[in-house]
Amino acid sequence: MTNYDFEPLLRGAANERERSLLESAKDDASRPGAREQTLAALGVPAVASCERWSDRLVRTSGASYVHGVALVVLAGAAIGVGFLTSSERTPSTGDAPTAVAALAVPVASAGTDQLENDDGVAKAPVMTPDSLPNAPALDAPPRRAATVGAGAWASASSDALGREIARVEAARAALGSNEPTQTLRLLDSYDRDFPHGAFSVEVSVLRVEALARAGRTDEARRLGSRFLAEHHEGAFARRVTATLAKMPGGVPE
Repeated sequence: MTNYDFEPLLRGAANERERSLLESAKDDASRPGAREQTLAALGVPAVASCERWSDRLVRTSGASYVHGVALVVLAGAAIGVGFLTSSERTPSTGDAPTAVAALAVPVASAGTDQLENDDGVAKAPVMTPDSLPNAPALDAPPRRAATVGAGAWASASSDALGREIARVEAARAALGSNEPTQTLRLLDSYDRDFPHGAFSVEVSVLRVEALARAGRTDEARRLGSRFLAEHHEGAFARRVTATLAKMPGGVPE
């Protein structure tokens, strides 16, 4: 502060004590030109000496205020840009389930090979309906139907065979009781019900014997000759031969 800076203070509304204090400080004020020399040594442009220090203070304060406001605006803009950038990088709450669902989608394995996670620990492969093998359709019902059909056929065959046996045994019993007419009646019903029966050969022998006992020798000889032409040997052939030998005319040549 130079000497001319004290003049306004001395002329102002200062009391005696303040004036005496200011007067004593005038001796300590710098000589004229000292400020300019100091500023020149520091490389700072000098301000005209007539410029009031209070005006400089006002301008300096105003410039500092402007600079401070500018810094605040720039800082706010930087914070806003950083906030927007972080908002763009951070997924929203609504997108979180989608991202989690996308990560949770299993990858179908092309076999039974195990998958490994980031830590190298093996884990079981995720199986999907598309990766499961196709199992062949069970055909159990058709097999059961076939089994039932076979069982029914076997039962029917068994019943038919039983009826054949019963009919032949009845004819034998009638012939053994010397009832040739009843024997022939039973044999006719057998031929009608079982045209390709299992006892057709024996039925023919019984018919020859029943005809011979009933006195129908011509029919017995004709049927016996045809039977011997088809069956030359065997027990049935010997029975027919013995029956024809008992009739008049004997066994035909």
